[in-house]
Amino acid sequence: MIATESMQPMTWSEKVGQLVTLAVFAIGLLVPAIGMVMGRGGDVVAVELRLPASLPGIPGRIEDLETFPSRMDAFLDDHFGFRSELLGLNSRLHVAMGVSSAPMFLIGKDGWFFHRTMGGVLEQYRGVDRFSASELERWVRTMERNQRWLAARGVRMLIAIAPNKHAIYSEYMPEWANVVNEEGRYEQILARLAEGSSLEMVDLHTPLRKAKRQNRVYHKYDGHWNDLGAHVAYAAIIERVQESHPNVPLRSLDDFKLDWHEKPWGSMTKRLNIAEEMPEEMPRLRLKSASKVTGRAWPDGVPTGLMDLMHLTQVIESDLPDQPRVVFVRDSFATSISRFAQESFQRTALIHNGYGGFRRGLVMSQDPDIVVYELTERGLSWKLRLEP
Repeated sequence: MIATESMQPMTWSEKVGQLVTLAVFAIGLLVPAIGMVMGRGGDVVAVELRLPASLPGIPGRIEDLETFPSRMDAFLDDHFGFRSELLGLNSRLHVAMGVSSAPMFLIGKDGWFFHRTMGGVLEQYRGVDRFSASELERWVRTMERNQRWLAARGVRMLIAIAPNKHAIYSEYMPEWANVVNEEGRYEQILARLAEGSSLEMVDLHTPLRKAKRQNRVYHKYDGHWNDLGAHVAYAAIIERVQESHPNVPLRSLDDFKLDWHEKPWGSMTKRLNIAEEMPEEMPRLRLKSASKVTGRAWPDGVPTGLMDLMHLTQVIESDLPDQPRVVFVRDSFATSISRFAQESFQRTALIHNGYGGFRRGLVMSQDPDIVVYELTERGLSWKLRLEP
C-alpha cells in the first residue's frame, strides 16, 4: 500500500502546536473555575444594580428538578470566574466599533451614551410611543385629582418633567434613530393643557436647551443631568414657587464655586465594566458660604447604597424658619435638585413616586406648603395611580 501525505507521521513542530492548543483550551476552562473559587466573579450588585442569582439547592420535588438547569445557569452566569474582566474586554471591543455590547444602551455621535430600552425611551424620542387619546386624558385627569386634593388642604402642586437626555442632546443621537413624529408624550401633554387645565407645569426643556450653549448639562455616559443641569431645573422650579411665595431665596450660580474633575461616573459605562477606562469630566457646584442645612432624617431606614438613596424617603431640615416646606414626589432626577432646594426651603422632603404613584398620607405627613411632582420624561409611559 502506498502511504499518502495524510498518513505521514506528525513532525515535532506539529506535535508541539497541538499540545499548545490543548493547553490553551484547558487553561481557558480552568481559569474561570479557579476565578470562581477565588471569588473573582464580579460585583453584580454594584455594577448591574441587582442581586446575583443564588446557588440552587438540591431538587426535592419534580418541579424543582425541571427548573434546576435554568437556575444553575443563572448562578454560573453571575458568578463566572473573572466575569467583570471578560465583560469589560467585550465592552471595550464593542465601543471601539462604535456600538454597545448591551442592548439596553446605544452609542451616539462623539461617543455619547444613551438609554435605548429603559421605559421605551428610544420609541418615545422617535415619536413612535405616544399617548392614545384616552391615555392622555387619564393622565391629565389623574394629576388634576391630585392637585385638587392638595389644594383642598392648602397645598400648591407643581409638575416638573425631567427631559430625557435624548431630547436635550438630540444632535448626538445616531442617524438611524430618526424622529417619526415631533409630538411625543411630553408635547402631547403641553398641547392638552393648552386646551384648558388647572395643572401647573414647570418648563424644564427650554432653560436646559438654553443652558447647554454655555456648559454641558447632562452626563456623557449617564442618562441624568449633572450638577449644572440640576441647578437649571432647581432655578426654574424656584421661579415658579416665587409666584405664590415671593420671598423664597434663589441660590444663583454666583453663590457656588464651580470645579471640573474627572471621575469614573457613568452608570452606563459602569454597567458595561468600562467606567474606569472612560472617566467623565464632571462639574461640581459647592456653596461659597455655609449651608443652611441643620439635619437629615431617613424615616424608612438609612440608605446603604445608590438604589436606597433614590428610593427611600429623605427629610432635610434647614435654618430657614420663614420659608415654606416642600415635598418632591420624585424619581432619581430630583436627588440632585435637593442639594440646591435645601438652601431655599425650611424643609425639603424627597418621596419616591413609585413609578407613577402618589402616596397621599406620606406626602401630608411632611406638612408641605408646596408639592413638586417630578417625573422623568420616559416615565410618562407609567400609569398614574391614586394611593392613600
